[in-house]
Amino acid sequence: MKEKFVPRKDIPRIGWVLVDAVDNWTADFACQNCKFPHVRYVHELKHKNTGTIISVGCVCAQHLTQDFATPRLREKALRSWAGRRMRWPTLNWKRSYKGNLFLKKQGMVIVVRPSGGKWVASYKPADDNQGIWTSVKGLHDTPEEAKLASFDALYSPSKTWSDH
Repeated sequence: MKEKFVPRKDIPRIGWVLVDAVDNWTADFACQNCKFPHVRYVHELKHKNTGTIISVGCVCAQHLTQDFATPRLREKALRSWAGRRMRWPTLNWKRSYKGNLFLKKQGMVIVVRPSGGKWVASYKPADDNQGIWTSVKGLHDTPEEAKLASFDALYSPSKTWSDH
């Protein structure tokens, strides 16, 4: 079943602006316009005149904003981000001489190490010889969780689509 645009009588058809696009992580959101029940990437729209905010799927976002490129590009960027996040823990992490896991990626060095029975992550620019590390918030039960926390700290989804 595909999402298809069906205009609602109780909301304006024009005057909507795309405010944000978010990954719901599961396709269980129902579009507030067409009621399509399997939306994963939710597009938040705000009406220029009334200030009303609605959450819709990509197709309805395209029609209501009259912009058939931006909602699709934002959704594509979110899909790409989710795929990169999923693959992040499986990249070629190496073990340092101290036994910590580390990864060099896009000019950054990311380290995941045990600390008091939990795992912590930190990162710094690879060319920073002064050793100033930025800690990632939180203690994590597994190295994979710490790796994902480092990804989230370095790559937010809003940075992903704002570059397009």
